[in-house]
Amino acid sequence: MNVYVLDSKGITQWNKDKTINYPVFAFKNVKQDVYTFELTKRDKYAVVIYNSASENVTIRWTVSVYGIEKDLLHTSIVVIITGLLLMTTTVIYTKNDHVLKCFKL
Repeated sequence: MNVYVLDSKGITQWNKDKTINYPVFAFKNVKQDVYTFELTKRDKYAVVIYNSASENVTIRWTVSVYGIEKDLLHTSIVVIITGLLLMTTTVIYTKNDHVLKCFKL
């Protein structure tokens, strides 16, 4: 049994003519094993399992997704920095009476 991981280009190729030219990952002659791999870019992915012997097989598939955690970390840092800048700006302007007088009606 062969297992292929395809990105969006590979999926398009597979849907077009059922060929796999450039898989992201390829595991050939799989009997039993644990495979770990990291997808390094955002994209659509598909897994093609080619069972050339047409035998019954049992597959256990476990997926761990953690890319969103990196995005949340970056977003949180940006929000914190923006909040600190707004607080600092507010403190600076409220200490300057002449600035406050300009805004009084």
